[in-house]
Amino acid sequence: MKVALSYEMINMNSSLSGNMNLTYKWYWEDIVDWTAATGFDSIALTMVPNQFNVGRGGAPRCTLAINTKYGSAQGYLAFLNDRGIKDVCAMNVSAQAMLADMFESGKRFEDLFPEFYSYAADVTDMLAALGGKTLLVSPTPGIGALKGRFGDDEAALDKFTGEAVECLGKIAEMAASKGVKACLANDFWTLARGEQADRFLAELDPALVGYAPSTAMLRIAGADPVKELERHFDRLGAVVFTDSDFVDTVDVYASPAPEYPQFGPQQRVYKDLGYGSVDLAGAYALLKSKGFDGTVILEPRYTTNAPRALLRTRTFWTKLTKEA
Repeated sequence: MKVALSYEMINMNSSLSGNMNLTYKWYWEDIVDWTAATGFDSIALTMVPNQFNVGRGGAPRCTLAINTKYGSAQGYLAFLNDRGIKDVCAMNVSAQAMLADMFESGKRFEDLFPEFYSYAADVTDMLAALGGKTLLVSPTPGIGALKGRFGDDEAALDKFTGEAVECLGKIAEMAASKGVKACLANDFWTLARGEQADRFLAELDPALVGYAPSTAMLRIAGADPVKELERHFDRLGAVVFTDSDFVDTVDVYASPAPEYPQFGPQQRVYKDLGYGSVDLAGAYALLKSKGFDGTVILEPRYTTNAPRALLRTRTFWTKLTKEA
């Protein structure tokens, strides 16, 4: 199996990390150097829709930023190769990020899925140009945002879910035409959370739409990560290793900011890999025993210290693969 490091670890609130330099190009280039120094040569990026403020920063979080700071996808790949990173194997797009962008620009909620498709197409073009093969798609906005829109109207929410399934299918067809496989992502605050991912997978062509579950997302949503990986093994395009101790006792998943809980006994959702309670050893053993030939994406999500998380992730992966 292939292994890659997710740069979602850096997309945290700067107040959590104590680092105010998260938008600077030099900071992200330091991260690239540290990634190579810890022995990882493939990365995954979480992308947002093109925005002026993001695009003029140094964080490779939208296609505008990459083109502005490196000239083109080829220029960015040449930079990565020079620093010891072979490829950007995967990118993530999110309907929640799309909705947030639309809110800021005053666009209509009804235009969400056409806008999301265009954003996904733009990212897929960049991913394909970088030689990547996997597009992770988080298919709906957060449940908290949807409750604000639909209230308790279950029929309207069911109709919206059907539209999300349809949009994901269209994104997958578009991606396939560019040599990229679209995979469902299972953020614990969306309509694809936990076992609810089944509806999306059941209604979409397995040849076009794979599954890229995050282990912590499954656990937080009340599903057993190892059992879910086994149940959907034939559909797995990638697996995102994330860790957590978080137990959602107050339905944080349906709140406006689920990854930054305002209520309940635990205020931090994620842990660096190996420091939470997710059965990552069991997940790896299952993938290895079944001959998984996709990508394992290591994601110390929203870490409080990126350099330390890189070292911890290398130690975690070395120990895990040696003992399994």
